[in-house]
Amino acid sequence: MIVIPNSIVNKEKIVNFDIGEKKSCEFIDIGISYDSDVDFAKKIMQEECGNHPLIFDNRSAEEKHNNVPVVKTALIGLDDSSVQLRAWAWANSYVDAASLKRDVLESIKKRFDKEGIDIPYPHRTVIIKDTFYKRDKEEQNMKDT
Repeated sequence: MIVIPNSIVNKEKIVNFDIGEKKSCEFIDIGISYDSDVDFAKKIMQEECGNHPLIFDNRSAEEKHNNVPVVKTALIGLDDSSVQLRAWAWANSYVDAASLKRDVLESIKKRFDKEGIDIPYPHRTVIIKDTFYKRDKEEQNMKDT
């Protein structure tokens, strides 16, 4: 990789050279309910990504020797309505990575449905205090008279 200062780029012809690194990592982010089994959900994500034909094994020799999974997963956040999980899925190219992500999002969703892993939607609790009821009733009574 060559870094060229902006002052030179602005004055010269630009020749597009391929850096040579074509592999690409997609983040597969999915939120599950707080009641769902995090470890089981991560395992499903690893399996669904790992079984896809476009997955690329980006592990180092040391990682392979230590049996590190091809697809790494982790809990990355605790949101209001969900526990956020991420899988790192590598592909040989940007085009393959986009296809990989699209396909595995669907297969993970279907597998979660089958295995009872819940993907929640936001819930809100609304608390209405008695003082509002009393004021509204008083205003209504005034209008009625």
